[in-house]
Amino acid sequence: MAFSTRSQECFNKVLCHSLKTAASDIFSSSSLLEAAANDEDLAKVKMSRIMLTIAGIDFRITFLLHYRDDELIRSVIKSAANEEGGVNNIIDDSEELDAYFLEMGNRFCGEAKRLCYESFDHLGMSTPCVLSATTTLKDMHNADLQCEGHVRFEQAGAPVMAGSVFVYGKTDVELDLDDSQFAEQEGTGELEFF
Repeated sequence: MAFSTRSQECFNKVLCHSLKTAASDIFSSSSLLEAAANDEDLAKVKMSRIMLTIAGIDFRITFLLHYRDDELIRSVIKSAANEEGGVNNIIDDSEELDAYFLEMGNRFCGEAKRLCYESFDHLGMSTPCVLSATTTLKDMHNADLQCEGHVRFEQAGAPVMAGSVFVYGKTDVELDLDDSQFAEQEGTGELEFF
């Protein structure tokens, strides 16, 4: 199956942009640095993972949000909450951390869907779920995988969180976006209730 370099770049941009949009509180108040990553890089660090899926008629895009379950990420979240003048966002245990990232996952998936909707007008979105610790990145590889991309964010050289995108389809899935489509838009990526 032919998959264009341009499409691969667009899916990677969707991944990075959606993650930065969903976690804008963390990125605005911390010194997280972006770094390229691959399966092996992400496998070296023990991280929790949340899976999100956007599906069309002929394809599926699966995103993973990876995050450390330790004091480093908790301090980054607390610092972000303090800087915004909000209530002290104290996350004491893994369950609260998962809930924080599940909510972030909803914002992430909404923003990614908005961007992908530019090329595919028939999209559905799944509910984010926390993957078990036994799930590996190799589990994400199958015969329908057309492309994948990863990005990692670190503080003082230590990975704090990361994102992955996996595009599956039996036919070519081409995404073509220009930079104007990544401009920040008010109210995007949020769920609306009627």
